[in-house]
Amino acid sequence: MSSQPYNNFTDLTGSTVTIGGEQGPGGSLEGRSVRTFIKGLSWRHLAVGCFFLALLAMVIGISVHFATKGSTKADAKADKECLPSLPRAEPHFAEEAEFSMVIVFFWPWSSELKNTSSEMYEETHIKAEYWVDMIFESGSGSSCIKAQVTNMVELNDHILFLFNLYLTCEDMTEIEVERLYDEGYTRMQDKPCVANISHNNDINKLHNNTTTDPKAPTSISNNICGQSQLYPAAKIVGGDPVNVGEFPWVVMLLNNGEFVCGGTIWDYDHILTAAHCIEDLPSDKATGLVNTSSLQIIAGKWETNLSVNHYEQRVEVASGRIHTGYITHFLGTGNDVALLKLATSLHPNQLVMKVCHPDADTRLPELGIVAGWGTTKAGLRRFPAVLQSVELSLLDLDECHGVFIINYIVNNDIYFLPNGTFCAMDDDLDEKDSCQVRKCPGHRGTLEGPLFANLGTESAERYTILGVVSYGYGCGDILKPGVYASVPFYLHWIQDAIDFLQKI
Repeated sequence: MSSQPYNNFTDLTGSTVTIGGEQGPGGSLEGRSVRTFIKGLSWRHLAVGCFFLALLAMVIGISVHFATKGSTKADAKADKECLPSLPRAEPHFAEEAEFSMVIVFFWPWSSELKNTSSEMYEETHIKAEYWVDMIFESGSGSSCIKAQVTNMVELNDHILFLFNLYLTCEDMTEIEVERLYDEGYTRMQDKPCVANISHNNDINKLHNNTTTDPKAPTSISNNICGQSQLYPAAKIVGGDPVNVGEFPWVVMLLNNGEFVCGGTIWDYDHILTAAHCIEDLPSDKATGLVNTSSLQIIAGKWETNLSVNHYEQRVEVASGRIHTGYITHFLGTGNDVALLKLATSLHPNQLVMKVCHPDADTRLPELGIVAGWGTTKAGLRRFPAVLQSVELSLLDLDECHGVFIINYIVNNDIYFLPNGTFCAMDDDLDEKDSCQVRKCPGHRGTLEGPLFANLGTESAERYTILGVVSYGYGCGDILKPGVYASVPFYLHWIQDAIDFLQKI
């Protein structure tokens, strides 16, 4: 074959095509048009072409058949692997179940499941109980919770299970049981057998168990600030969730009755939060005055569930101000602070307390705590049952620039780091980040919360607010710390906003 490149190849309208000296079915192609080439095809050439097309179609059909068959076998194998070894040892249940639990399993419903004597019925029960137990065991509850199927029904061609939960560990509330399931599910969600089980559930304490309301909090002096855990609550089981009343300065911000962000009790008439939390509300660009008629805050809140109310204080927001220099773009935000004035003053008690204020020259400590109700992992749409917290290492503006410069050199990622910010990250690089409680670009559903630290002593606590969660480049990613608005930097603006709102 000639090594001469293709020449004069233009279009299919009859123009000349010269393709070296290659011979085609109609003879030499040199100087001949495409139309002439097509017309030169004999019936023998067409017959051979049809034969090869038929052969190709048959090969494709056989490949699809065996691929489908192999996939079906693989699915059947995976389904079988989800089934524990039989027979399974009967667990030793307590005398009475303490909770009921409803979960949807995305397993195909079969009419055979209506037959309580069928092998499929028994295997499905055992498999469901096994995987719910495994989820609980993967949480910090170890094996102290056992599930027993009491009923299963069809739901949109899937299976809705009703379980009774039996506890051999210490007494727990519905919130704590739900948290253990959430924790275990998060750790196991990448397993194929768990992926077909709903993350959502409905847990209820059974009527045969008596419940008592938590103890009412006592009032405290207006002068007390930043005192952790004055409320005498027992430590809950497990890791990062906080105790009831552990951080009583953290509040929920609601817009039209829906949770949007966290905030901080600056004083009993004002809440400090992030500008991005209320940026969609109507506002005066010149003064920063915001229409807050749709906003409420809940102080003394612990549970994420808005219908649960244990000595909480829900208050309307009378007015608010957003920083007039607030800027947001695809790289991040600047001047991300806002102040809200409450319609009525909060009543200070063990569950509702103001945070301590920094000075303008307050230096960052090595570690700080971020708290909020955000998701515990980027990408999850399910919120935790109770308030969460995480301890992070703090970096001043210069140190943060250094980290982002390294990230730029390594990953070629540009960044935005305005004045009045600092950063926080986990030194252990184990994906611990305020992504749990902040709003991350590209990770909607993770929400804002305050960053604070104990600048007093263990015996004389003085938890002081240092930052407001602003933005981040991913959640928990190496060399990509979270960015926070610095409260010491904005002290003058906060006082100016208080004076401004006082005149409204």
